[in-house]
Amino acid sequence: MNENTVTIRQERYEELLDSETRVDVLLDVIRVEKFIAIKDIFRILGCTQDGKRIEAKEREELIRDEGEE
Repeated sequence: MNENTVTIRQERYEELLDSETRVDVLLDVIRVEKFIAIKDIFRILGCTQDGKRIEAKEREELIRDEGEE
């Protein structure tokens, strides 16, 4: 039997496991909640700066909308 072997650095392996875990969590949330905000997707995937940017934009829009009433 011919086995194919790939060697990667342990650090990269841990990054891949982390990514896989984050995707699994995201899928579980989507299955349970049937909805997820984009900012929460970014947070789960570890893109916290993007999540904060979206949240700040939403906050600005809410403040602007409240000011128009």
